[in-house]
Amino acid sequence: MGITPESVQAMMQKSHRGWVAEQAGRVVGFVMGNKSTGEMWVIAVLKECENQGIGRNLMARVEEWLWSEGWDEIWLTTDPDENYRAVGFYRRLGWVDWKFEGGDRFMKKSKGQRV
Repeated sequence: MGITPESVQAMMQKSHRGWVAEQAGRVVGFVMGNKSTGEMWVIAVLKECENQGIGRNLMARVEEWLWSEGWDEIWLTTDPDENYRAVGFYRRLGWVDWKFEGGDRFMKKSKGQRV
């Protein structure tokens, strides 16, 4: 996919912003968004740190940043499989299905849908 430390660094300088979550000095999660497209680009939390509110907190940060960049609607892509854990996570945070394309599920969230 062409994602390298160098390509991410270049994105962070132009269009992306990210946040990390730490516990005891160890990174346990991160999130990134793209202000030029309104996309919540990536979120990840270590499995052993799930269900502690870390993902919810990270998502709130990237969502608020994208709203502050002028987006009234933001979006993400995820697995099309309804049983994929991320789909339920996004839905609990107010994200809704938008379309299925190229083997991906696209979800969106409007400013008024904040949870």
